[in-house]
Amino acid sequence: MNLRHIRCFIAVADTGSIRGAARKLGITQPAVTKAVQQLESSLGTPLLMRSVSGTVLTSYGVAFLARARLVDGELGRAREELTQLTGQFTGSVAIGLEPTVAELIAPQVISEFQARRPNITVRIVGGLPTSTLQRVCDGSLDFVVGSRPVSGVPAVIDSWPLYSMSFAIAVRRRHPLARAKSLMEFAHAQWILTRSAASPDGPLARAFADLDLEPPHCRLLSDSLVATQSIVAATDCVSLMSLRSVTQGIMRQQLVTVEVPQLNIVSSEELFFRRDAPLPPAALELATALRESVQASKAL
Repeated sequence: MNLRHIRCFIAVADTGSIRGAARKLGITQPAVTKAVQQLESSLGTPLLMRSVSGTVLTSYGVAFLARARLVDGELGRAREELTQLTGQFTGSVAIGLEPTVAELIAPQVISEFQARRPNITVRIVGGLPTSTLQRVCDGSLDFVVGSRPVSGVPAVIDSWPLYSMSFAIAVRRRHPLARAKSLMEFAHAQWILTRSAASPDGPLARAFADLDLEPPHCRLLSDSLVATQSIVAATDCVSLMSLRSVTQGIMRQQLVTVEVPQLNIVSSEELFFRRDAPLPPAALELATALRESVQASKAL
C-alpha cells in the first residue's frame, strides 16, 4: 500500500467511477484500476463493486475511506506545516464556522489575517458543530467554532472555551406574540429551529416540559442563519436565536426578541480541534487571533 493507491481509491469514491477518478487525477483508467486492485490485494478485502449507477463502495470500502482521507489529509497538513515552520506562509487553512460566528465575529479577524498572510488561502465551511465536527476528526477541517453540541463531542476533540451566548425567542416586528410575557403563549406557535435546538433533549424542549407542555411544534429545520432570519422576518414563524444575532445582525431592523422568564438558555461557544494533531502554524495563528478577538470584545 502506498499514497498513490490511497489517492486513486479516494478519487474513485469521490467521482463514483474509474473514468472520473482517472480524469480527476490526470492518469489513465488502467492505472487507476491497477492501483485500486493492488490496494485491495494488500488489505485482503474488496473495497469497490460495480453497479448500474457506477462504482460504489463495499462496507469495507466505506470503513476504509474515512481512514484513507485522514492519511491523505495528514500528509498534506504535514507538508504545509513544515513549509510554514521555515517561515514560508503558504498553503491553506480550512475552518468551520457557526452562522452567528461567521456573521459577527470572524469577518474582521479573517480580513486582518489575510492582510498578514496573503499567500494563505482560507476556506470556510458554514454549519453547526453537530455537522462540522466530523470533518475536524477526519482532518478535512483544521478547527471549528461554534456551540458545544447537546450530545457532546467525539473523544478525539479538544476545545478552547471562548464565550457564553444567551438565546431568546425571535419574531418579526409587529408579530402577534411580540409582547408575549410567558413561554406558554408560544405553545401553538410555528417554530423554525436548528436540528440541535429542536432536539427533544435540548433546553427549549426542557423549558416546555417544565410547564407541562408538549415540545415546540417544529416542521421547519434550518441550520442557515440567513434563511431562518429571512423566514421569521417574513412570516409568523418564531425561532430561537442568540441575542447578539438579532440585535446586531443584518436583520436587526426586521426582528425583535421576546424574553420570557421561563426561558434561560446560555450556550458555551468554543473553538474545537483535534487533540492528537497540533494545529499547523497558519491555522494556529488564525485560531489564536479569533480567541484573542473574542476576549478583547466587551460586547459578547
